[in-house]
Amino acid sequence: MTRKSNGAERIKRSFRRKSQKNVAHDVRQTHVEQTTMVALYRAIRSKEMRPEIFEYWTTRRVPGNIPYLVDNLWEWLRPESFPSRRRIACASPTPALALAGASTSLVDANELVVTTVEFRGRVVIAQVPQTDARYHPDVKKLPKAIFAQLGAEWTELPANRRSELASLFLPVILAEEVDAALSGFERGHELRAIICKTSTFWSEAKLVSSDASTLPYAEGEIFFEALDGYRLNHIN
Repeated sequence: MTRKSNGAERIKRSFRRKSQKNVAHDVRQTHVEQTTMVALYRAIRSKEMRPEIFEYWTTRRVPGNIPYLVDNLWEWLRPESFPSRRRIACASPTPALALAGASTSLVDANELVVTTVEFRGRVVIAQVPQTDARYHPDVKKLPKAIFAQLGAEWTELPANRRSELASLFLPVILAEEVDAALSGFERGHELRAIICKTSTFWSEAKLVSSDASTLPYAEGEIFFEALDGYRLNHIN
């Protein structure tokens, strides 16, 4: 009888230890699920504000502030784990930066509302140090480096002689098309080397976890591919 009692007690103790471990695991799991991401701010025109989910951008978006050449080279150089700038929306670390980034000569700040971004599921987020990607050094350095490599004589050639690289200056061409253009150019190898040496955009960009409590850069532009969409919540 005593042996059975002792055996039962051992089983109970073992069960309690397992239960405590499971509870601890559940608590940790709950904590992870309830972690709130640092706030991301996005400013849009008040007439564009809506309660519905903003769906994932499935078509290639033509850049408004980045030269086509630079945008194409960024897509060609982009590491696979980072969001494609052709299908992104942008945000900022503070409401003031969101307003400043969305205000242009065509859009007055009074027309804008500041919102926080709420992701609905899968998302890939990155950040650069500049408040807006248009201020990244690549925007000026890449075209200068390329034209310096091509030389003044290249710009004097007839259009049909320069057509090998013409596609690089078209909007939103694919990375494979950039590669094909460089491969078809007689000095393509040298041009590839110059592009890779000059560009620093992706080496400076940092991925941001969807549950991050802090951001890599205090003032940098945040850009994201929200594969399951996102919602905007009005804050002012």
